[in-house]
Amino acid sequence: NIILRELKEEINANGKIIKTSYPYIVNDEEARWIIVPFIIKILGNRLKINKNEHSEVKWVSAKELEKFKDLRKDARELKVRRIL
Repeated sequence: NIILRELKEEINANGKIIKTSYPYIVNDEEARWIIVPFIIKILGNRLKINKNEHSEVKWVSAKELEKFKDLRKDARELKVRRIL
């Protein structure tokens, strides 16, 4: 699956897809985004962040998502879709 390959590329982790939903669209000042939601269980505990692609990485719980201004819409959409 493409998302699992991306997980491996981005943080050097293996995972298992737990939930998914249909894509939805978010328009903002920068672009039109097509969001394809997945909940993935990370297998193992050896992560390696690709610092050439990411300046910052943070693990947050589902409840914490709405604390981040840029993620509030996504958090609400994921709740409506019963992903979170």
